[in-house]
Amino acid sequence: MAPTSTPSRPEDLRAVLRSALEAGENSGEAEPFDVDAFIAGKIAETDSDPRGGRKPSLHL
Repeated sequence: MAPTSTPSRPEDLRAVLRSALEAGENSGEAEPFDVDAFIAGKIAETDSDPRGGRKPSLHL
């Protein structure tokens, strides 16, 4: 399998993740997973970061 580049825009990354998760769910290899809820939770975590407003990059 050829290496792929990491998407640079959040929308692209979200689409890649959603596609991979749906493929896993459809094949029976993965449990259903709500990508949008996961991302919203990560954003909420960084918004409430107690480290003086320092918001780390979102690494999934």
